[in-house]
Amino acid sequence: MASQMSTATAANWNDRLLGLAVALTLAVVVLSAYLRIAAADLGCAAWPACYARLSAVQEGARGPARAMHRATASTISVVVLGYLIVALRRRRDRVAALAMTALTALLAWVGLHTPSPLEPWVTLVNVAGGMALLALCGWLWLRPGAAAAGPWSRRRLAAAVGVAVVYTQVALGAWAAAHYAEPACPGLWCPGEVSAGRLADAFDPTRRLSVAEGRIAIDEASVLVQRAHRLGAFVTFLFLSMLVLYAPARTAASRQAGLALLAVLSVQVALGIGASLWGYPMWAAVGHNALAAVLLLAVVRLYHAYARD
Repeated sequence: MASQMSTATAANWNDRLLGLAVALTLAVVVLSAYLRIAAADLGCAAWPACYARLSAVQEGARGPARAMHRATASTISVVVLGYLIVALRRRRDRVAALAMTALTALLAWVGLHTPSPLEPWVTLVNVAGGMALLALCGWLWLRPGAAAAGPWSRRRLAAAVGVAVVYTQVALGAWAAAHYAEPACPGLWCPGEVSAGRLADAFDPTRRLSVAEGRIAIDEASVLVQRAHRLGAFVTFLFLSMLVLYAPARTAASRQAGLALLAVLSVQVALGIGASLWGYPMWAAVGHNALAAVLLLAVVRLYHAYARD
């Protein structure tokens, strides 16, 4: 009896720590996006001439949001360490707990190099690492504990691919943000001819951005990065829509997960289109980043539903 109570207590602590880790990581992702966008002065009054001034971006945004970001990031480290201790004692999910710890350490190390506006890899690792931590915490937290996962059906495999597709699109968005590429594509399209030879430069992880007249320069590589992000958005929308609409749900849980995913996806696409048409107001850009995180959690939830459907 005492052993059963101990196991139940450990399970409760496990769920609480995971839920807290998801909430805190989501908050850090949103705060990080706000600080990055505010420092670059996205959607400023004289857009785009006032955007991405090097001195402002290097200094970074200040105020309560910055203090909240640091406090929340520090709290995540404590929560992840607590989850690692619980996982080691339960002898369950130890690899996932170690991965969460490694991602937290990576993000802390990258934080020492932030802001580094001329080094796109810093923003990429910061955003992609934060989203990977969120996905991993969400994967464990949203996983049903009662029923075991079924065999690897086509629907389950397609949902797993959906997780990869969303994460890849998040990484493309981070790469575009790291290049301050929003002005490269006014409106919905990216006009103009771009040399295919710049493709290697656009996705070179060691590339260092240039500066022109005190601002981070927009060039042909920036256009290619923004085009890739918008193409990725179209592919993501198409794939997730087909995943939900052409893989009929068999249980209430999978129907609810599918409808929730479609709702978040629709709002995310509308917000992305609106932001480009409205000249990138800050609220739309921050909301777009926040919904990307929620979309990642939604597709993880759909995977678990399909795995037990």
